[in-house]
Amino acid sequence: MPTGRHRFPKSLRYQVVHLLQAVRAIGRTKQEAPLDIRSLATWQIYKEELIRLADFLKPGGFASFLDPAATYAGVARYLVDYLEHLSRRGCSLQTLERTLAALGMLERAVNRYGELHGLGLPPLETGELRSSCHRRAVELLPRYSTSYGNRAYPDPQALIAALPDETYALMARLQLEGGLRCCGAGAPSRVRLANPVSAQSLRGVLPDPVTGARVGSLATREKGGKVTQHYVALATYRELERYLERFGELCADYFGYLAALNRAARATGQHAPGRGSHGLKHNFAQARYLQCVDAGWSQQRSLRQVSLECSHFRLKEALAYTQGRGG
Repeated sequence: MPTGRHRFPKSLRYQVVHLLQAVRAIGRTKQEAPLDIRSLATWQIYKEELIRLADFLKPGGFASFLDPAATYAGVARYLVDYLEHLSRRGCSLQTLERTLAALGMLERAVNRYGELHGLGLPPLETGELRSSCHRRAVELLPRYSTSYGNRAYPDPQALIAALPDETYALMARLQLEGGLRCCGAGAPSRVRLANPVSAQSLRGVLPDPVTGARVGSLATREKGGKVTQHYVALATYRELERYLERFGELCADYFGYLAALNRAARATGQHAPGRGSHGLKHNFAQARYLQCVDAGWSQQRSLRQVSLECSHFRLKEALAYTQGRGG
């Protein structure tokens, strides 16, 4: 392992952050930085995944990610332990694939960091480890989470009516009618996604692209940095305008919002584990899919529209949300 004048953090957590700076390309295009991290949300996800690795390695005396041999051995131990953990908990292959992607970025970060600082490190090569783990996981884990299911609320309007706080009620209505995530509606689950709804989010009144009815439109930046255009009932849009005139922005604590939804769900007999705010997106997706079909759209086109408005951009995600409708 290199020594000398080069300074590298002793804390494994700080090492992760330090290394990821070498592959950070936030705001750059895919053409400019095809192999680096171009999304702030992705950078944060990879950081969290690799900090979990650092915490796993620390008790065993692991000292530095700039020791490729020790890092290779540590990743090998971690993957064995993590796959067993996922299998016990009944987690999906998708969960593991996110971790494998983060580990692939760690490999690139270590090698890139060594090049930038002229450390003369032997290359870190974990590709076969990751591929082998993935092959085993295909046999052990379901492709998607078996607990995902249909989270839609049986009576979403009753749920919203049971929310006494006008901020929470408006957020819930935006999710139900427009398919927004919590972070898009002003209640981010992480500080890094802080993104209040403001006057700049408003896009005016225009024809709904599916039904042709006059609706209010707003654009939000959600998970992954994607900007998505959503459509809500005219009455809800006017309510949002009035709210913004009074308060300047729509935002709230995520955990407070989630707790309020759970209380309202219990009060209306609709509570179920994992339903939370995402249940409203399921309601939206199922209703929107049927609107598309009623408008004469094909299933493929309908799913694509639902996917876009849910800010997923992948049809398999839309299929999950429209379970029982578009499946």
